Amino acid sequence: MNQFIIKVAIFIAVILIILVISYVSSVRAEKKWREANRDIYIPNLRDREYRSSIYNQVTSEYRPIVRQIYDNVDQISGMMNTYNRKLDEQTIRIADEILNKARDSERKIGQRWETNRAKLDFYYYINLHYASFMLADQLYQELKNLREYEHQLTIMINKEQKKIDSLAHQIKSNNSPELKRKHQECCRKCDALRKTRKSCIEQKNLYAARVHEQNRITAKRRDYIGTHCGKRGKLWRKRILANHKRRRRTK
Repeated sequence: MNQFIIKVAIFIAVILIILVISYVSSVRAEKKWREANRDIYIPNLRDREYRSSIYNQVTSEYRPIVRQIYDNVDQISGMMNTYNRKLDEQTIRIADEILNKARDSERKIGQRWETNRAKLDFYYYINLHYASFMLADQLYQELKNLREYEHQLTIMINKEQKKIDSLAHQIKSNNSPELKRKHQECCRKCDALRKTRKSCIEQKNLYAARVHEQNRITAKRRDYIGTHCGKRGKLWRKRILANHKRRRRTK
């Protein structure tokens, strides 16, 4: 009886060892596959690791071009983070500068895309796609900033308008020069805020259109890679679309 129990225990132990070895081998194989196909596997395009991994796969012929494209796009992030934003016309001018820089960056991406179309280098193209994606993401972040500026400006305008209404009511019973002066100051301030908000709304609309266009261009580039870069391109596009659907479900 004891020998039977020992044999059963040995058998179970062997099975467990086999399962552990199989699991470890599977994990190692999965890790190896991920490393070899990082451009396909990385689930989040906003992960800096993805950018590094695909950039490191670019051939020496294309690396200076890709680096220059990334530098142009990174400059936009620098502009967004460096400027000291205030709720005035300066913020609108900054937004205009960022939009012009984004247009210039897209123009350069488009030129590089067309210049080397005949060679259809997979890593070259997914790096340009990523630069296009980054550009759309930055434009969307600035669009959100403008929406918040508009909201804050509206709050300030409403606050000043209440002061104006209160002073106007007081002037009816006390027509003093001091009250009139304060009333005029509040009116000028409110007019300036309304002017800034109008400019902000105009910029917001420009950004909304630009974000839509940049997303369209980026999707077109994604589909081109999926169609023209063989099996790897198809797998890469499939992964990108799956990630996009997953993000939309979690929002």
